[in-house]
Amino acid sequence: MKAIKGIMAAAALLIVDAHGGPSLLIGGGVNFSSMSDEDSIPIEKTMRAGYNAGLAFEQNFGRYFSFLTGFSFETRGQSEKRTIAYANGTEISDQDVNMRYCQIPLRAQFNMPVGPFRFSVCAGPEMGVFLSAKKQRTLQIQLPPAIITQSDTTDFSKDVNMLDFGVTAGASFEITAGPGAIFLQPGYYCGLTDFLDNKRATQSGADPAGRHTSIYARIGYKVNWGRAGSRACMRDH
Repeated sequence: MKAIKGIMAAAALLIVDAHGGPSLLIGGGVNFSSMSDEDSIPIEKTMRAGYNAGLAFEQNFGRYFSFLTGFSFETRGQSEKRTIAYANGTEISDQDVNMRYCQIPLRAQFNMPVGPFRFSVCAGPEMGVFLSAKKQRTLQIQLPPAIITQSDTTDFSKDVNMLDFGVTAGASFEITAGPGAIFLQPGYYCGLTDFLDNKRATQSGADPAGRHTSIYARIGYKVNWGRAGSRACMRDH
């Protein structure tokens, strides 16, 4: 029995030595998102600044290739401004669309190690699990000499599909620090499916055709724990 355990432990060590142990990445940062929806009334749209934070797991296969997955909590949405001129006044609407998702990526990564540094490029599919959606609007009606201002918040979660699918691509820059490495990861996400449910959005008077896009940057620390654990296992046997 001990011989079998020893053989299994040796095989595990060989796999780790050949491919590199798994790593845990912990990080967070900012993202700037927008939506590709269309409106019958001209609207000035700008990207919305938000956040991202999560965990990722990386498995190396040799020096130059690795596979990543994990999860991160991220914001989506955009800022909108609409101006309508009437004969006797003007209506100005400023709206902030704030949506939250749990993103689950599956990325293939090509790595180029150079001394204590490692430069990488990655790409792959990504799935978003919907969490919440709100619109915050400030409406200003200018009827000279009077100015009327109103504010409201609308929860439109019931109009949103539970899952969002897209692709992501980016780069990674790492520098060795202690038992792991400090990393910086800029990237881009492009949604491939409409985030609004067609039937429910139409009933609510919204345009169901809309997809997420996002530019993000994440900084954090990567812990390389697999190789050391496997060697400890070998010593026990």
